[in-house]
Amino acid sequence: MHFKCSMTYDSNVFLNLTIYKEKLTWYQKGYDVEFDRFVCSSKNLGENEIIIFFKFMRNELFESIRFIDKIINEYGKIDMPNTCNMTADKDTNVHYTTTFSDKKLKKVYDYLIENGHLEKDTLLSDFIYFFTGRGKKVNNGLRWSSKKGEKVNLAFFLQAIIGDDPKAKVWKKAEDIFGKKGLAQSYSEAPETSLHARKISRDIQRLIK
Repeated sequence: MHFKCSMTYDSNVFLNLTIYKEKLTWYQKGYDVEFDRFVCSSKNLGENEIIIFFKFMRNELFESIRFIDKIINEYGKIDMPNTCNMTADKDTNVHYTTTFSDKKLKKVYDYLIENGHLEKDTLLSDFIYFFTGRGKKVNNGLRWSSKKGEKVNLAFFLQAIIGDDPKAKVWKKAEDIFGKKGLAQSYSEAPETSLHARKISRDIQRLIK
């Protein structure tokens, strides 16, 4: 009963389970790669024993992920909870300080993934951390895709989601988080005269309303 109440009313429990599931999924992908590698190169019993180990670990991870899904589906909500009032972790690492809820940031995250702006293996928990400071990060930055996410789109995206922060700070943090330089020039040289003139800006502003 206590666990059910926690899942229903404590958004931290839901968020932590979601982050833990992402980590398990990340590990599972790693075991998949190693499993395929050993299957292709297997020639002796020793390697077969390693294959058995990888199969066991993959199955354990799969069952753990399925258990977390069952708990969330039974006691929690499917969408991300509104946690805009959560206390940010005190951390010296670089991140933006927006106050958007995790639910709104998930909408932005989904949009960026679906439209090829963020790399598909980007963790939602990392995205939330780098734009709020909430939670804990797994990776040291975010990867802005080179296919559709040229620097000018990144610049307009940041201006749309960060808002009134001094531009110099926005660009400096982008160097640390995205590893992209020259965003100020990309932004100033864009043919659009306002945020509303570029599609990614309009889409982001619509999602965070």
